Amino acid sequence: MTHAGHLAAAKAPEPVREKAKATATAARANRAPLLAAAAAVVVFLLLRRKRRPPRSRTSPSG
Repeated sequence: MTHAGHLAAAKAPEPVREKAKATATAARANRAPLLAAAAAVVVFLLLRRKRRPPRSRTSPSG
């Protein structure tokens, strides 16, 4: 853990630490579905970006 991680852990309330630990454990146990979901989000964002019409590059008049 990094220095910042240690500081955050020391200052966080116990319920927050427990929830973070449970979330980290679940993420480690389910890496394949987590990576697949992350890849799907990236693909979605890339496709969405490609479908947008280009913005006009004219400068505002005035």
